[in-house]
Amino acid sequence: MWSWMAVIALCVAPLLLAWWMRRNPMAWRGHAPADPEVVSFQMLQRVRNSGIAEPGIRVARDQHEREQLWAAMWAHYLPGPDLPVVDWIDPMIVAVGIGMRPSGSYTVEIERLTCLGGVLTVHARETRPAPDEQITDDEAHPVHAVMAKRHDGEVRLVLEVTVRSSWKLT
Repeated sequence: MWSWMAVIALCVAPLLLAWWMRRNPMAWRGHAPADPEVVSFQMLQRVRNSGIAEPGIRVARDQHEREQLWAAMWAHYLPGPDLPVVDWIDPMIVAVGIGMRPSGSYTVEIERLTCLGGVLTVHARETRPAPDEQITDDEAHPVHAVMAKRHDGEVRLVLEVTVRSSWKLT
């Protein structure tokens, strides 16, 4: 019986090792996974009812794209404010929208940017009203825009959703 268990172990061990090496490509070479670099950014604007109806991330890397994005953000407010002048050499705008929401009580906020392996990750949070919270009747298209140093690689969005806690005075 022990001989069969030894044969099975010898057959399964290489498969498990191959699986582990694929999931942890740097670990088996003696390298620990790198921590992502935190990317600094400047908050530009939060718009409660933007002209951007589709949820997701928007990136504007050149002046023409920045102007188009800014105009779309302020489409419901004519005239909208001018695009801020920033003292950076080559900035880009990153905007996160959460699409149409049934009230202005929904918000979105970009909390941090990180870069690892040439991929810029935008960490954002959607906050929803508490179930018993009084909300406005008007629909909204919340967007949050920040400006960061230009990144030509892939940009990903990680969106967390939280619900405000309700509280009552007793």
